[in-house]
Amino acid sequence: MPFGAWGVVSEAAAHYGVSTSMIHKLIKKGSLGDCKKMVTPRGSFWVIPYPFVRKQWRTGVHTKDRKDSETQTVVNSK
Repeated sequence: MPFGAWGVVSEAAAHYGVSTSMIHKLIKKGSLGDCKKMVTPRGSFWVIPYPFVRKQWRTGVHTKDRKDSETQTVVNSK
């Protein structure tokens, strides 16, 4: 149940269909927006802006790096 404009990690995990540890990784990466850590006498927990919006990050090898590695040839000298 969202706290007004905020949701918790387990809700975000259910929304995206991933584990809570993956949500923690996305929070650390900054992919879920301006998340805040709430500290209470019972412990701390993360709250995520609601509705959940995930930024997409580029993954893989950059085009420039790939072109350089494709043009290099390996010569075995025995």
